[in-house]
Amino acid sequence: MNSSSQGLVIWLTGLPSSGKTTLAKRIVSHFVEHDLATLWLDSDDLRAVMTPHATYTKEERDIFYGTMNHIATLAAQGHTNVVLSATANHAEYRNQLRNKVDNFVEIWMNCSLEVCIERDTKGLYKQSQEGDVQHLPGVGSRYEAPTSAELILDSSQSPPKALLDETLSWLRQHYPNKSIPQ
Repeated sequence: MNSSSQGLVIWLTGLPSSGKTTLAKRIVSHFVEHDLATLWLDSDDLRAVMTPHATYTKEERDIFYGTMNHIATLAAQGHTNVVLSATANHAEYRNQLRNKVDNFVEIWMNCSLEVCIERDTKGLYKQSQEGDVQHLPGVGSRYEAPTSAELILDSSQSPPKALLDETLSWLRQHYPNKSIPQ
């Protein structure tokens, strides 16, 4: 399939509470507002259905991200833009999708652990400290930061609107055939 006919696949990765979902929501809203076919795959939404009592073990993550990647691949092949907001603490999960689709963009929401803990609205870091969450990336489980991210955003300093503007500008510059609107 011609890569220009496939949808963009944008994976927002970073520690929990680094701003992935916030930026994804803004990207998806912008695309939909401008009539671009878009599918948003958010790990929290999918986990509620796929693994409602998540244990976050390596085996469970393998199945979860394998399924997420398969859905993203099918959507991209069907000319749909896909936005994934998912930590994917092992680079292998992100790289598996990178190797399956032509228009892959990995965006690293680079944010210090301290800021993520401060922002934590879901209480994951507190649950991790109390022993209720065993495998939280960055605390109880290693987070493998991207080594070849197309875009690195400092989400600890920049407001969401500035992060959206920087992302859209980068996409317009690197994917002019995708007609990313202003």
